[in-house]
Amino acid sequence: MDRRSIISYYKWKILFWSILFSLIVAALVYGPEYGINQRIVVFITVVLGIFTQVFTGITSLIALIPFFGPFILKVISIPVFYIL
Repeated sequence: MDRRSIISYYKWKILFWSILFSLIVAALVYGPEYGINQRIVVFITVVLGIFTQVFTGITSLIALIPFFGPFILKVISIPVFYIL
């Protein structure tokens, strides 16, 4: 793969991670002006990261169950998308 195809393939992921990184940096830099403690920003970032890692690990283990695993994942994940 050449560099152009890699960038075009991952353009939405690169954009998402760039926006997420800039939001975290902005919260750390401008947060004290609005009364937001930097420890709170770091704590929320770490907690959300751990939660998503745990959810991903559990769902990947459930997906390993033959025949029923993918169906169980759909039943679990569709309500999560409706909540979002």
